Amino acid sequence: MLGSDPARSTTLVRPGTDVPNAWTEAPTGGCYPPLCYPHLTTFTDTGGPGALSRRRPHHLIRSQIAPSRPLGSSIDRTANDQTRSEENHTPFVPMWRLGLWVFTLSMAEKPEQCEEPEGTGFFQRQIALERMEPSRPWDHHAFVVGTNHKAGSQLLRNSMCWAFDTLGATYSCQFSGHGSSITTIGRENNCYDVWAPIQFHNHINGPELIQIKNESIRRGIPLRGVMIVRDPLQMVVSAYCYHHRGAEPNSNLAPPNITEMGPEEGVPDIAERMKPVIEGMLSAYQLAPPNVLTVRYETMTNSSFYFNATMSEILTFLFGDEITHAQKQTIIDAAAVEDLNRGLEGGLSTGGGSTGVDNHTNSEDCMADSQEA
Repeated sequence: MLGSDPARSTTLVRPGTDVPNAWTEAPTGGCYPPLCYPHLTTFTDTGGPGALSRRRPHHLIRSQIAPSRPLGSSIDRTANDQTRSEENHTPFVPMWRLGLWVFTLSMAEKPEQCEEPEGTGFFQRQIALERMEPSRPWDHHAFVVGTNHKAGSQLLRNSMCWAFDTLGATYSCQFSGHGSSITTIGRENNCYDVWAPIQFHNHINGPELIQIKNESIRRGIPLRGVMIVRDPLQMVVSAYCYHHRGAEPNSNLAPPNITEMGPEEGVPDIAERMKPVIEGMLSAYQLAPPNVLTVRYETMTNSSFYFNATMSEILTFLFGDEITHAQKQTIIDAAAVEDLNRGLEGGLSTGGGSTGVDNHTNSEDCMADSQEA
């Protein structure tokens, strides 16, 4: 015997081993084992406690119905052959039936699930599988997208969501559930609880970026990332206008009565609350190179040309030649709805679609008036 697997009550038997004569066919997966693996057979428990139901190799299969007279031979000869077979402890198989069985086997069509290409082997099958299932970027790299409140968080997050969705990503995580997710499918995962090759951090900072980098090193998976930064003063002004109009009323980054506060009072209060956010952004910016790209909000929103150029820079940095030029262009075209200069409908950053996300853009008048405060 070659070995035993108690969990499956299955034992492997070499051809020629003296095994009982009662056999019950119990095929698995529609493929009778001798057709695929003629050098092995198995037997497993069925038919009550201690009983055996066995699958027999084709060269040990015994006729269940004895012929009345073997073709081309005498009864005496058959009896003598059987006697000699029993003396040698070898299962008796009439020659005519064995020949008929071999002929039938040779003419039978091989089950589809047993078919293998010519010259098959382990490496050939691996190559075939790789050709059937193209490699995806997250099979070889980990990715992180980092943003901060009012630094273009939804602009970058949503643009990258279009990228990963277009490429077929179906699993990601986000840190502490902050902000929207980075993939449409398989997104309800907390990065503090589970690890995913695609990660989104809505409050990226230096210490946590170091942890993300160290985890990728520990796992032996190269990390690539992108984060966005913005002029700190513009972040404060944007935060005031955003919360002043009532968005995210329970946020700890704005006082409860922010909707009643004018710029002269509200902007300084918001600035104090936004200080840790800005410091976190700056610390992550300093630690980002070389495997995390930093893009600027001011550049990405300057014009549609610069939006496309920034997206192209991001995709090249993250995916390199792992995606085709056609895929790259498809992503840029899909993400164009996030370009604030185009004014297209359906963008997630402006609350488009059924996202339930607040419009993260602000009126130009509020931004202009609050600058002076």
